[in-house]
Amino acid sequence: MQKLTLFLTIFFLISLFYSCEETPPTVNLHPVTIDSTWVDSTNLVTQKTTVVIEEMTGVRCSNCPEGHEKLLNLVTSNAGRVIGVSMHTAKEYYTPHPQSKDDFRTQEGSAIVENLVGDPGGTPSAYINRVYHSTEYKRGIFLQDWQSVTDSLLNINAPLNINIIREYNSTTRALLVGVKVHFTKSSTGPFNLSIMITQDNIIDAQTLTNGKVDTNYVHHYVLRTMMTPFNGITMATSAERGRWFYKEFRKTLNSKWDASNCYIIAMVHYSGAKLEVLNAAEVGVEK
Repeated sequence: MQKLTLFLTIFFLISLFYSCEETPPTVNLHPVTIDSTWVDSTNLVTQKTTVVIEEMTGVRCSNCPEGHEKLLNLVTSNAGRVIGVSMHTAKEYYTPHPQSKDDFRTQEGSAIVENLVGDPGGTPSAYINRVYHSTEYKRGIFLQDWQSVTDSLLNINAPLNINIIREYNSTTRALLVGVKVHFTKSSTGPFNLSIMITQDNIIDAQTLTNGKVDTNYVHHYVLRTMMTPFNGITMATSAERGRWFYKEFRKTLNSKWDASNCYIIAMVHYSGAKLEVLNAAEVGVEK
């Protein structure tokens, strides 16, 4: 907490310095507790895009373990560059088994599919940085295209950098997340910020390709909740080079979730009809 307190002290001094020139844009403050912006064009470093793969899956889906394996491979072979999110949103397959210890369905995941990216029409499928696939004519991409789409996106320069600051109290399970977004290139939006919490290494039931149920199956990157609405919060309609945004969020983690395997994902994406993710970052809740 001392590190975050020091950062906030420095941050407010900077904010006061720029207050005569800078007027923060109108934003949706819920559930943001601190929301500020300023400009600093020094030490700008352009980064390559971090790719977010939001997989549509379900515990009763016999085809999905193949997708799980591919997602795990893409994340581990591109360490720090690819972020996995498993959304249990496949309605035909997402109902827990009688043997299941947990229910991986989330309102946020279902809302993302139903109200933003659209049902891909089959599994395994994934939304890769939410880009529109020109061949499949949709955002939900089938397994055979995951590798090529991911590889193409990894070569793109991101117009912004994201840094996540977090403080977690293991006794109260209170989580404080600060997100700093720095635009390294002038960009036109509008832009939204979404914050997800996932959990890795969950042992629970899953239907396998042979139709049998494995009660010791290891589930990865399971979407647990979001710290923003499903479609994110408004950040800006545009941003000049050097523009910083800082937003802070608070949440209490569910007591059933293993915090040591939980991760915070922050991503900036277009709002409206254009949904593509511009960049993302991920940190562990405790790590």
